[in-house]
Amino acid sequence: MEVADAVDSWGDDDIDSPSDDEDVPPSKAGSKKHAKRHKGKPKPKVPWIGYDVVRGWSAVQRLFTIFSQQCDCTPLVSKHGHASFYCITYRLACGYANRIGCQWQCQVVIYYDQPAAGRQYLRKHPTAASAPDFEPLDSQVYNRQTLFPVHQDLRPLVHANHICTVATAFVHSNHTGYCSFGAHCMWEAFCRMHAYALNFKRHEIQQWLEDRSINVIHERLDQHGFPVRTNQMGVVVERCKRFAERYRKSAENDIGVQNGY
Repeated sequence: MEVADAVDSWGDDDIDSPSDDEDVPPSKAGSKKHAKRHKGKPKPKVPWIGYDVVRGWSAVQRLFTIFSQQCDCTPLVSKHGHASFYCITYRLACGYANRIGCQWQCQVVIYYDQPAAGRQYLRKHPTAASAPDFEPLDSQVYNRQTLFPVHQDLRPLVHANHICTVATAFVHSNHTGYCSFGAHCMWEAFCRMHAYALNFKRHEIQQWLEDRSINVIHERLDQHGFPVRTNQMGVVVERCKRFAERYRKSAENDIGVQNGY
C-alpha cells in the first residue's frame, strides 16, 4: 500500500497510525538481535480517538489551550516526539500527569505525505478552501531525512503549514488525588488564575481543600506490611500556604506585575 493510500484509508475517528507500534525495517524483521530486544509482553495499545484535523501548529496550540482548561489551565506536559515510516508524532499528557498520575493523553500526527493529509483536511473542513485568505496547501512528500521531530520552541516555525491530525486518549481522572510533595497541584493552578487566593489564611485554604474534596489521606505500609492511613490536612494546608507566599513574593518582584497581589 502506498503512503497516500494509507493516509486516506485512516478515517477521522481511527487514528491508530503506525506510530503506535515500533517500526521494523524489513531487512531486520527476522534477525535474532531484534527478536531478543523485543521479546516479552506486547506494548499495550492506546485507545486513540480522533479529535480534529487542523492546519498549522498555531491551530494545534489553540487546541492545547482548550485541552488545558480541563486541568485548570495548567500547561500540558510534553512527553516525546518520534518518527515512523509514515509520519512524525508528538505526544502530550495532562498537566497533572507527573503529580497525581492522570492518564489523559494527546497526540499530534504529521504525515509525510502532505498532499494526502491535505485531502483529509479538506474532507473534514470542506469550506476552508473557499475562505478569502486560503493559501495553497503543502504539496511536498517528506521522509525521515526531510521531516523529523523538533523541539517545541521550533514547532510553530517548522510546522506552520503542515496538516496535523490531533487525537486524545483516556479521560481526566484523579485530579483531587493526594500529592506526596509540595502544594496540591489544583491549589497551584488556582493561585495562578486567581491572585486573591494568595492572601488566603490557613483556615480559608483548609475550607478550599474541603470544598473541592481534595484527598489529604496519606497511605503507606508499616514495617509489618499493614496499611496505614494518616490524615495530612495540616501538612497539606501548610504546603499550600508556603506556596502562596513564595508565589506572591516572586510576583511582586517581577517587573511589570502591578497591583492585584
